Amino acid sequence: GKRVGLGSKEYLASTKWIRIAGAAGYTLYSVPDAAHPNLDQPPPPVGLGLAATDLEELSSLVKKGIPVTIID
Repeated sequence: GKRVGLGSKEYLASTKWIRIAGAAGYTLYSVPDAAHPNLDQPPPPVGLGLAATDLEELSSLVKKGIPVTIID
């Protein structure tokens, strides 16, 4: 588990995590799904796991500084 830059060769195969500003240490993180069955990165101590494919789509829709509301 390391940060991967947008232009690096590892970017396309990487899974996405989204850190939530204002919620100390809270992260939306990838969990295995059919397209990403072997994730070797352990989950963060605090956060919400989403299917890797869903989190990849979500990461393309939200950008830094955009307010997001999470409801259940």
